[in-house]
Amino acid sequence: MTDEMSNIGAIRDFLSHNGLLKNPGCIAEVRSFIKYTPANINDISTLQIKVDTFNYGEIEILETDKIDVNIVHTGFIPRFNEYQFDEQSNTLTIKGKAHISKGGKNYIVSINPID
Repeated sequence: MTDEMSNIGAIRDFLSHNGLLKNPGCIAEVRSFIKYTPANINDISTLQIKVDTFNYGEIEILETDKIDVNIVHTGFIPRFNEYQFDEQSNTLTIKGKAHISKGGKNYIVSINPID
């Protein structure tokens, strides 16, 4: 089980550090370098973070030629995943366990904004 409040704090810190709290609306977007482990997928994509009250901290990574929703998770929810933010490297890390349809193994997604 994850600590949802710690995950919300990690998202808030990530948004603040990257100047994304100033964005009006319900979704903050940032181009990012995305790395999936152990799937060995690396690509640049758009990260969307819901910042409205009800869905705060839900993350969606937009699909690319390499990031395929049929192979890896692209959507993340604070109560089901573990979020960590490292301010020094400006890396948001998401840890979780894949659905059986995607291999059922533990995964780590590292996100570094490039804008």
